[in-house]
This record gives sequence, structure tokens and C-alpha cells, in this order.
Amino acid sequence: MGAGQGRITGQFWGRKADQPERTEPVVGLIGRPSGTTPEVGPQMLAIRSGDRMREERWRSRALALGLGTSLLVNLVLAATIGVLTPLRRDVPYFLSVAGRDQVVTETQALVQDSQAGRVIAEATAIRYVVVRNEIVPDAAVLARRWGTACLDQTREIGDDLCGFMYLNSSDEVYRQFEEQQRSGLAQFIQSRRSRTVQLDEDPIPLGTGQFEVRFTLIDWREGANGLPEEVSRRRLSANIFYIFRDLTVERRNRFVNPTGFVVTRYILTERSS
Repeated sequence: MGAGQGRITGQFWGRKADQPERTEPVVGLIGRPSGTTPEVGPQMLAIRSGDRMREERWRSRALALGLGTSLLVNLVLAATIGVLTPLRRDVPYFLSVAGRDQVVTETQALVQDSQAGRVIAEATAIRYVVVRNEIVPDAAVLARRWGTACLDQTREIGDDLCGFMYLNSSDEVYRQFEEQQRSGLAQFIQSRRSRTVQLDEDPIPLGTGQFEVRFTLIDWREGANGLPEEVSRRRLSANIFYIFRDLTVERRNRFVNPTGFVVTRYILTERSS
């Protein structure tokens, strides 16, 4: 009976009765040998701890956080729109109509090394020396040539001496010119004296953008018979450095310096002959 039971048991487990029993560990349902601690997933942990609603609560919290953030952003946007309301407003505009003389005109500079540029530069250099050094016993005429007030006034076509020194000089050259002419000019005019410019020879080109102009300054005063008489003579040489540049001026000033001739340096020296 005992042997028969052993034989039946051996056949049942798939081994013969005379084979020894297996000593390998029995593998459990979760794929680990018996006697070891299996890994526990979140669902199994929830089941073992009795808290089966843990995952649902975390989802609810994340959803509530997202809804709160969205509500806050919408409130901020609504407040911003409320501050900007009304989004369309009627804004008044004031339109002022200017005269034709105040229309801006742009002049394109000449090519400095071209034949036309050299001829115009030579003629303008002579005129620059004359306008800069000639003094007439009339303060209004000098203010028109040397100052800038007339540039804001409407004048006749052909009046190209208005603001001549200002529009034909760089800022630094014009500042130096103003400082030189302030000293003794009022006394010179009050004494009824005048000064003329006599060109001694044609301008001498010294390179690109440079001329030497030799001239004589002659001072005059009113004589006893009412005729001008010569007081003194000074022989001078002016080194003029110039460029041609684009100018943007009002239409009424377009004839003062249409070529864009601008003196960048002006060096005056005495000469013996």
C-alpha cells in the first residue's frame, strides 16, 4: 500500500518512484524563486495597504491644479481687457498746411574728382574767401551773409548769399569763424570803415579736396572829401579743405548751396609777396 502510494505519487509528478526528489526551488506565480521577496507595483501596494483610491486622488489633484491655473490666467486677461476698454478711441489730429518754401529739398553731392566738380569747387572757393573776409559798413548785410536768421524767411529767387557762410562751412569751421568775427567787428563798422578782397592769382590745387587761394585784404575809410581812401593792405594765403556732401534743406534755401560744397578746414597765413 505504501509502495503503491509512492508509485502513484511518482507517476503523478512525472518521475519514477526510484528517482530522487528534486531539490530545485519552486518558482512562484510571479516568476521569482520561493523564499525571496517579490517586487510590489503601485496597484498591489494599494491593494495590500487597503488604499485603492490613491491613484484617483492624485489625478483629481492634478486636474484641480490645472483648472485653477487656467481660471487665474483667464481672470488676468479679463482684467487687462477691462483696463484697455474701450479698445477703439477717437483721437483728434491737427493738420497744419505749410507754404511751398518750407518743403524739404534734397541735393545730391557732386563727384569730387570729376572735371565739373573741380571747376565748381575752384569758383566756390574764391567766393568763399570773398564772402568770409569782405566787410561792408552795413551790419544788416553782414548778418545776412554770415548769420542764419534769413534762412527762415521767404525771399526772392537769386538771393544766394543768405546764410552763405553757414551752409558752406562745417560746424567746426563756422564756430571758429563766428569767434573771429565777433572781436572788433562792431567798432570796425562804427568807424565807417570797410574791407575789400582782391584776388592775386587763380586758386592753386594742392590735391584732392584742397585749394590755396592767395589774396590781398584792403581796408578803407571815408576821406575828408567823402571818397574812400586806403588805410592798409595785407597779403594772405588761405588753405581751403573741402568736400561735396548731400544736403537736405528747405525749398527756399535750395539755391544757396545747390552743389553741396562744404569747407572742412580753413587755414589763414600771412605772406610777404
